Amino acid sequence: MHKRTYAAFVAAVIGMLTFTSLPASAAGEYRTIISFGAESPAARAKALADPEIVTGGSSEFLADKPNAQQALQDYIKGPKPAKQVSQAHELLQQPAEVSAAADAITPSPVSVNDCRAKFGEEPGAPKYWYRDRFNSCMGASIEIKNVYCPSPTTCINMGAVTYRLIIVGHGTRGVTPEGYRVMSFQWFTDNGDTYGGNPPPMYESIYNGLNCKTFSVNRCGFDRAYGMATVAELHAGWTSDVLTMTERNTLNDPTNNPDDKMYYELNYTIRGGMGQIDGPVQKLRSDRADYVNKGGFVFFDQESWIEFTYGKGMDEQVRHIDDAQNRIASTKPGDPLTKTAGGRNSGHALTRMSPKYEKQRYDRNNYVALLTCKQHWGEDYATNDPSGPRECDEYPFRSTYEGAAWTEYDGGVGIWSYSGRPIAASHNSAGGNALSLFYLKDNIVHGDQFWVEVKGADD
Repeated sequence: MHKRTYAAFVAAVIGMLTFTSLPASAAGEYRTIISFGAESPAARAKALADPEIVTGGSSEFLADKPNAQQALQDYIKGPKPAKQVSQAHELLQQPAEVSAAADAITPSPVSVNDCRAKFGEEPGAPKYWYRDRFNSCMGASIEIKNVYCPSPTTCINMGAVTYRLIIVGHGTRGVTPEGYRVMSFQWFTDNGDTYGGNPPPMYESIYNGLNCKTFSVNRCGFDRAYGMATVAELHAGWTSDVLTMTERNTLNDPTNNPDDKMYYELNYTIRGGMGQIDGPVQKLRSDRADYVNKGGFVFFDQESWIEFTYGKGMDEQVRHIDDAQNRIASTKPGDPLTKTAGGRNSGHALTRMSPKYEKQRYDRNNYVALLTCKQHWGEDYATNDPSGPRECDEYPFRSTYEGAAWTEYDGGVGIWSYSGRPIAASHNSAGGNALSLFYLKDNIVHGDQFWVEVKGADD
């Protein structure tokens, strides 16, 4: 995008004045057309290679469909367009960043400059960047064109104003003192330019708004959902007021809806004259999980991953996960015809299970794993190793539906299994702490799915 010079700006203003004096035509009309700008092949390839960026996407709301609830459940359990990876050892090094929130806060809020750096000078077609479940950026190149249409099927471009648009979204961990859940958005424009002799009138007002649908009977609670700006303001660089979504509703149905989870769809609209564009739909989720910082409001278009790496101080934990996912016959009970969930090659994510709702099953997971450790390493497995005290580690984790008691609850033996193994108590403790911090960091509540990955070599 070439930068506008002072001379070009003068020419644009002259062009605008020229436009107002052009003769009218009974056979045609002047229109304001709004569209997304083009992007270079290199910029698109870079975005496609980044797992945190969502390119493309539909502007269609699933919440409007007759089978909306089924579509929502399919989305909750299915693949998400973005991937967010948390390093287990880094969580242990920075626990304060995911500690309990006394009030509704955005952890390490992303800035507009962070977003600009991520998308570059010309974002092109709209795309989202999810730095984590609490921070989102939308980037797009926008063109507002003045066209003359001598016929319904033919239009001539008379001139345009272009700019880069960034929308920064901040979810929150925790709730407000009133018990509300909040999420906010702010619009930013820069890199304004003009081309052609007759760009759209600089005084024309452009609507910049957010559209929201909910999968429940409640309406989306936007305190403010739009901002108005002139073409001149968008060209010069505009910052909107903060647009805040406040969820005040409480469903209070822990049986059918644990943690008062509510799901939303959101997109944006830019409208002016006879032109309008709509951005791709994002999915959001709010909850009141009191065991995860009292709840939160998050962006839900990401798969959450926790990555355990060899050589970071918990190798026995890492090796156990690695063996259970990839060498089941080397574990106990170790049936070679079975496999464990959680790794991508299993095709089955893990599902968090809170003891608040499934205490009996949570304890049963641990009991089955302990029996395995005692059966294969003796009743004194915790103390019979000269290298130090041990604890019975279990994979999949005790806090998941896919844990050691999974087959007892969900359909017999089948192909699914688990592994129990005594490992150094310090490694087991570190792994458990990392998992707990991961749940807090990504606001993973009862029923949420996540993946587990092992990296590095077992030396």
